[in-house]
Amino acid sequence: MALALTWLLSVSKRRRFFLFVAAWIVAVFANSGAITSSLFIPSGDRLWTFG
Repeated sequence: MALALTWLLSVSKRRRFFLFVAAWIVAVFANSGAITSSLFIPSGDRLWTFG
C-alpha cells in the first residue's frame, strides 16, 4: 500500500488526474451494473464491492 502511495506521489499531476478520471469512470460503470459485482476494490482492511 505504501509503495502504491509513493508511486502515486511520483507521477505527474496530469497523469494523476487522468488516473483519477479513469477510476471514476470505472466506478460509474460498476455502479451502473456494466461490471459484475465480482469486482473487488481493496481499501485498507475493507473490501468494497460495486454492482
